[in-house]
Amino acid sequence: MLLFVAFVINITINPEYYTNTNYIYELTGRDSFVYCATNGGMQSYNHVKGTFKVITNADGLLINSQSCLCVDSSYFIWVGSALGLTVVNSALSAIQLYPYQLPSTNVQDIVSIRDTIFVGTAGGLLIIDTKGTSLDFSDDVNVILYESHGLPSVIIHSVLSSDTLLWVGTDEGIAVFDKEPLALLAVYTTEDGLLSNSINKIALVETTVYVGTDYGLNRFTGDHFDTLVVGHEVNDISYTGDSLILALEAASQIGFYSEGSLSIGKNGLPTMCRVSSVANIQGTVYCGLENRYGKNYYGEGIGSFDFGDTVWHIIKNRCLPSNHIADITANEHGVFVCTGARANESRGFGWLNNDDVWFSFSSDSMLSSNQVHRCVTAPDDKVWFGYNAFPDTDSSIMMFSFDPSNNEWNFIQNRFNNMEGTVAIWDMKFDTNNNMYLPVAGPSDKLQV
Repeated sequence: MLLFVAFVINITINPEYYTNTNYIYELTGRDSFVYCATNGGMQSYNHVKGTFKVITNADGLLINSQSCLCVDSSYFIWVGSALGLTVVNSALSAIQLYPYQLPSTNVQDIVSIRDTIFVGTAGGLLIIDTKGTSLDFSDDVNVILYESHGLPSVIIHSVLSSDTLLWVGTDEGIAVFDKEPLALLAVYTTEDGLLSNSINKIALVETTVYVGTDYGLNRFTGDHFDTLVVGHEVNDISYTGDSLILALEAASQIGFYSEGSLSIGKNGLPTMCRVSSVANIQGTVYCGLENRYGKNYYGEGIGSFDFGDTVWHIIKNRCLPSNHIADITANEHGVFVCTGARANESRGFGWLNNDDVWFSFSSDSMLSSNQVHRCVTAPDDKVWFGYNAFPDTDSSIMMFSFDPSNNEWNFIQNRFNNMEGTVAIWDMKFDTNNNMYLPVAGPSDKLQV
């Protein structure tokens, strides 16, 4: 009789997650750190050391796409997403999901004043008294405000808390509450001078309340709102000196408002890139950038304003080029990721080398197009890439190879070696004899070898 003994080996896998964190929904900061809610997780940028640190859903976030955040008086970061609320320490090493029920899991704004956190959701406003123990939720005292408490709508876009008043901006106007005791004082709409009932931002600068909407900028005067700026979409409000800083629509990007005049200050920003957030952190003005397209696969990073040269300097995390992954291959030199598609938001390809450093290749550098959607490693370790689609069926580049060992590139044009003209590479494969099999799109629709 034969006896077979099976040994069970426990293998621990510690995956490493890579995302693009340059699409920024909101930024804030404290001391030398700029904290960002991004489409690829939560990111901290140390502007003194020039270093980035990122946490994702692999570290404990509910989802990678984070919509808003704030830093409380104990230096803890409260981060909101479409799936709920998370609390993170300043070192990004301790992450706790907020355990109690929210009015809605869709968190859209978070602000803090001393030990109290105000969480605006798509279902009402949650007020959390943390008792100064941000990560100990057992002593929290919570209050939730709904329409029955005076909100014009439970869809909360922006919250402002001063020492005595609580301002809540919704899609149907603004409610103002006295904080001690909590009681509704007034509701303001377009009948009181607001340019729109859908509020993007409420901000307090010194003693004045400003409101940004898709139609411009208002200032509260005690019982109604004056109009300061019209014809611009105001998404966020900050300040520097005696000027307001406004995050505007994609065509204008940034506005500086002072003494009744608005000047556009977008020099250095990527053309038509949407600016989602502005913040004055320790005297330095930063802006959070999205991109110029409708998809949030990648972004343009952080803008830092140089007042001496009146220009924005762009700061990007060196990371995965895009969160849209079309294909992946690997060899002894690292991992290669195609981030292209038949769309303008394509970003070429990225190479993660063995030192864990990302290199991005696109039409901004050396590629003829960003629509790189297929890749394969050949038996000789060259990496081949295919485009989808080409500009034409005659002279455009349809594929190329890259040899990481000697930085050698080889570009192959359409109709190579008497091939019929085509508009796209569907796939790329090799056999052990280094023969390439190339399914191509119309008009030929053939398999080329």
